[in-house]
This record gives sequence, structure tokens and C-alpha cells, in this order.
Amino acid sequence: MLRRTFFSALLLLATEASMQAATLLNEIMLNPPGTDNYEFVEILTDANTTITDLWLLQIEGDSTGAGTVDSAINLSGTMTGSNGLILLTSAGYPYTPASGTIVVQDSIFAGSTENGTITFLLVSGFTGTVATDYDSDNDGVFDSTPYSLLLDSVGWTDGGSTDKNYTTAVLSQSSGTPDGAFRIFGDSTANSTSSWIAGDLVDGGTPSVFDVPGDLLIDETKASSNITPGSGAALTPGSENFSGAAAPEPSRILLTLTALCATSFRRRRRS
Repeated sequence: MLRRTFFSALLLLATEASMQAATLLNEIMLNPPGTDNYEFVEILTDANTTITDLWLLQIEGDSTGAGTVDSAINLSGTMTGSNGLILLTSAGYPYTPASGTIVVQDSIFAGSTENGTITFLLVSGFTGTVATDYDSDNDGVFDSTPYSLLLDSVGWTDGGSTDKNYTTAVLSQSSGTPDGAFRIFGDSTANSTSSWIAGDLVDGGTPSVFDVPGDLLIDETKASSNITPGSGAALTPGSENFSGAAAPEPSRILLTLTALCATSFRRRRRS
């Protein structure tokens, strides 16, 4: 009985893992120390595959402009590398991505992303247009949804009283507005606030100059509450996410496996 239950649990584990395989937003940096440049968004998806129907949308959240599509990047046709990471950034970027990372350059990341209230959506089936306001009454809900499938989303606010976000994953920190954020290593939950760590970046090198990698460190005094003090949490554009900042909550897979094994053990003792 124990063996049969164990293998049933493994089968469930494999099935759940397959179901959880996803295309996710992985890391974002919009406000580097100094001049806004070399901003980036990192996406994690399947390795060694050709992307089909994938769009990155930037949605304005400030005041009466809330709900406007600020930018829409079509990633269809992109061939991923061995680690499944796609780094979107501007030309001349100072980062050193891992060998399996694909870099996509776009001028939007040369200082044109929003530093205020913003939402990023990773979607399929985008049929909208840039500069169109899809929330004309500014109630925080799209009047019509300009895509067929939401894969992942994340955003934050600068505290404006009439600002809106278009995601359930709204990040916050102890003070100020995040400069950047990264997905907790090993956490594959989409559209989830607890899956992310956000914060200001430390201007640790030349003042008001973006020095890499030093200025990719998260300022723990201006960060989300789930950061581990003294961990040295940092953004890692184009490489595997920092792994020591926080531990993800136990997954449903692990909890199910533990429960099944415990039940089988109790039954075996009774027999």
C-alpha cells in the first residue's frame, strides 16, 4: 500500500509540475540610479522553443490616463535558449546575461518606461493598440479586454489617490516606489504579490551613475516586507534569480505529497 501510494503521489507531482509549466514575468527594473537607461523586463518560459503569440504590455496607471496601453511588445517568433530566459532591454546594455539567455533590444527601455504607477501584463491574443485607453471611466477595470489570455502580471503604485493597477499582484515596499523587483527563486505562481520581492536600488558606486553590478543591490531599508535582512538580495538581469532573499511558501504539490505519505503510514501502522 505504501509503495502504491508513493507512486501515486509521484504521478500527481509530475502531472502538477506539467500543469504549472508557465510563461512568467521574472524580473523588472525601471528606475536605475542616475539617468534612466538600460531598464529591463525579464521573462521566464520554456527552453529551446519558438515563442508563439506572446505580448508584453505596459499599462499606464496614473490618474486620468489609467488603463492606457503605453507599449506593446510582440515576442512571437523569438527562439529561446537553454535556460528559457528572455531579457528585454535597451541597446548598449551593461549586463552580462548567462549564455542560455536571449536578449531582445527595444528603445522603450532607454528611459521610456513609467516610474510611477504601472502594470505589466504578459498576454496572448492581443488585439488592442498602443495609446488606446481601455479604462475610460478610470474604475480600475478594463472596459473591454484587449487580449484573450492573461499569463502573468505585476505592478506597483506611487501612491496617487486616483491611480489604478490592472493586476492582483500589486507590489509595495516600506517607503517610496519600487525601482525594481524580482520573482522569488522557485516560485512559479502567476499573478501573485507574495511571489515577488521589490525595492529601491542601492546607489553604491559613483553617485547618480548606474554602476553594474553594484547598483543592482536591493536597499533593504526601502524594500518589500518579505525580504530576508542581510541576504544581499539583488537583481540579476539575464541570469538565474537571486535565491537567498526569501523562501517560497510550500507548494500544493509538496503539501499533497506529504499528506498522502502520512496517511499511508498511519494505515500501515493500523494494519
